[in-house]
Amino acid sequence: MKQILKSLSCKFAFWTGIVLFFECIFRLACVDSFFSSGLLFASLFSLSGGALLTLLTAGFSKKTAKWISAILLVLLFFLFAAQLVYHDIFQTYCTIYAALNGGEAFMFFAVMLKSIWNVKFYLLALLLPLPIYFIWGHRLFETGSKFKGILLSLGASVITYGICIGVMFAFGTRPLSPYALYFGTPSTDLSVEKLGLLPTMSSDLRRTIFGYENNLVLLPEVGGANGSSIADSSGYNMFDIDFEKLNKKEKNSTVKALNSYFATVAPTEINDMTGICEGKNLILINCESLAPYAISRELTPTLYSIMKDSIQFTNFYSPLWGTGTSDSEFSTLVGLLPRSDIWAMNNSVKTFFPFSLGNQFSAIGYNTFAYHNNTGAFYNRRQTHPNLGYVFKSTTNGLKLKNPDAVPASDVEMIEASVDDYIKSSSPFHVYYMTYSGHSPYTPTENAMAV
Repeated sequence: MKQILKSLSCKFAFWTGIVLFFECIFRLACVDSFFSSGLLFASLFSLSGGALLTLLTAGFSKKTAKWISAILLVLLFFLFAAQLVYHDIFQTYCTIYAALNGGEAFMFFAVMLKSIWNVKFYLLALLLPLPIYFIWGHRLFETGSKFKGILLSLGASVITYGICIGVMFAFGTRPLSPYALYFGTPSTDLSVEKLGLLPTMSSDLRRTIFGYENNLVLLPEVGGANGSSIADSSGYNMFDIDFEKLNKKEKNSTVKALNSYFATVAPTEINDMTGICEGKNLILINCESLAPYAISRELTPTLYSIMKDSIQFTNFYSPLWGTGTSDSEFSTLVGLLPRSDIWAMNNSVKTFFPFSLGNQFSAIGYNTFAYHNNTGAFYNRRQTHPNLGYVFKSTTNGLKLKNPDAVPASDVEMIEASVDDYIKSSSPFHVYYMTYSGHSPYTPTENAMAV
């Protein structure tokens, strides 16, 4: 029995040390506040992870356990290394959903190589346990009772995991607490900061397989007239919707909660700005990676003129949702915040959005077009944008460019190839452009357009 305990203790200490080492290197590279409560939970979950990895290598022969351990160690390295590179590129973390659906991202191979170079020292640090294991790891595997080893490892896994859950619960279950991030609200960035990468990915895996119940908490608005109390709606921006009647027929609890909430919301009043653009054409340009400091009188005079001579929304802030370009389009075109654990835009093809810009303008007789100078399969735009009310064109869906295979392709060519579709139309039009020239990399040799 002593021999078994000694062997398991060595394995447990080894795996716990490996996981904690990886988590610490990752926090140094990606998390602003290294010394915070997140380090505590990363350490606790390292104990739980160490116990689980010990369990996965228990019950096998010495030779088999060695190979399983080697495979697990390499997989751990690639998990942390891949997330490290991904974070350097996107400043967020890759979810399982994104990994399963983002194969076309490999077209930006040059960007990946540059990011690997940017984080090379952290990657080298993550590599350190591999030679250590292959040189001295054989000392971890001693013979003993396989059955007792499995039971003891299982017990250690349950106990250490229980400690993690208990400490999280002690910190509270409020929204965005470690407990809520682990069991409820999917927010990958906050979860990595407050829990660590491994617990974040295990939670993401659980949600991917089993889904999760979002406990919706909506507080009614206080003060002012709500929609149901207004007798004459002519002075307000509101629809004649009987939410109480809708709830009598609705079975979904989340939809009922939303109906009850919207019934309490005070509508905005019609003012002197209401309708000033009625009948006008609308061209909406979603600029890839355009930063405010790129707009100047000398370098970009046209953009500067548009900014100075237009309505400026100076109280506008972009929230953090931790997904890619496609979900910024979702927010722009639909007006809703996307979830951080899936691609909301890709999932939108399953739902009709009557209040999307394309569908709203189509409903009042506008011609609606959407353009992107990349393939239509990328982010599944060939399906998502028609569902939002647009006639969609890309380099593989009717948009003829001189250099369609360029990475990135030219925005100028996209405008020149599309403007005749609508500019001379007798009907009003709404046009949406998702640009591409501003995409990384940002070097004169690889992408002079964006520099």
